[in-house]
Amino acid sequence: MDRQVFENLSEKTGFQMDILEKVYRLTELLKEVVETELMRELVLKGGTAINFVYFDVPRLSVDIDLDYIGSVRKKKMLKDRAALEEILERIFRILDYTAEEDRTYALQRYNLLYENSAENQDRIQTEINFLKRLNFRSPSFFPDMKG
Repeated sequence: MDRQVFENLSEKTGFQMDILEKVYRLTELLKEVVETELMRELVLKGGTAINFVYFDVPRLSVDIDLDYIGSVRKKKMLKDRAALEEILERIFRILDYTAEEDRTYALQRYNLLYENSAENQDRIQTEINFLKRLNFRSPSFFPDMKG
């Protein structure tokens, strides 16, 4: 997206241009994740989820936090995790991110590096928690996110 778009939006909203671009990129990334076959295995949580879904983005959250909820069974989780990693890495390539990966048993973290419209290096952090597979409540799904 053109830098001028972010400058104009910054003047209207009072948010910094680089943060606006990061949020734009974050929403583009989430749209791609929603389109995947394993989308129902993940739930969005934290500040991004609250802002986008409930509060019409009154403050800008600049990372993506997901929980894997596909199965409490370890064997299925490990199989799905491998598939998710493949899918995410493909999405990162399509969106032209350089992914730095940090992996533990519980957490898969990606720092997605990119050059923003001001030609500065920036990043988006994406985390998937594979340990919290059982929720107290059923997740809410928003089918209109696909549009």
